[in-house]
Amino acid sequence: MASSDSARTLFMVIPYGIGWKSILNEKAANYLTSRNIRLVIVAESQDVGITHPMVSIERLFPYNRSKSEIALGILRNYVFADTFRKHSETLRLKMKVYERYNMVGRMMRMLFGKRLSRVRAIKSFLAWLDLNLFRDKIYGKLFDKHKPDAVFIAYPFSFHTYQF
Repeated sequence: MASSDSARTLFMVIPYGIGWKSILNEKAANYLTSRNIRLVIVAESQDVGITHPMVSIERLFPYNRSKSEIALGILRNYVFADTFRKHSETLRLKMKVYERYNMVGRMMRMLFGKRLSRVRAIKSFLAWLDLNLFRDKIYGKLFDKHKPDAVFIAYPFSFHTYQF
């Protein structure tokens, strides 16, 4: 990888790797690197086929969540999810599917969640718990190694969880 003191570093997280060309093709990579931007592509698949001195490929590892982390995720992303906001159609569709299989979650949402989903203190507290209780340091070395200036996540809604 070419090193330059003035080069900026962009992490591009591409969970599936195989679809990298629909997000970053050779022309786009050449454009970015010609602007002195180093690219670090973090992908699950190592099939990303860019060979350039200012582009490096790093491995993205799936993250195995604990039961308590899953429970907090259900509270945060289902029970107290605010479906009244604009552009929450996908969330509403996913919730309908989830409600069919999880009666306890459905009851909690009906009793508490819908009323309290707009309370900023609850949302902030759940986000704080998520951030402070469940820290995984698997990518800390990667950040230390490359020191990115920006992170771009290609598929923010993945079937897998990545603690990035």
